[in-house]
Amino acid sequence: MHSYQTCVAPGANALSACELTCGLTLALARHIVPAAAALKDGRWERAQYTGTEVFGKTLAVLGLGRVGREVAVRMNAFGMK
Repeated sequence: MHSYQTCVAPGANALSACELTCGLTLALARHIVPAAAALKDGRWERAQYTGTEVFGKTLAVLGLGRVGREVAVRMNAFGMK
């Protein structure tokens, strides 16, 4: 029989999850992944990859737990409501 210890560490990865969420939000808004792929393939079409500015946009944060609060604070710094 194996003995394992467990512990509860609430919020231990909240900042990491928050940073990932913010990064993915910006990547989606600005079309970063498809733009990078197009540039790598030599088929850059500027008008197709301009994306959308997040400033002034409304962000829906589902739940204001540790991660949700951090996301709201950081995305507010980008001018999001």
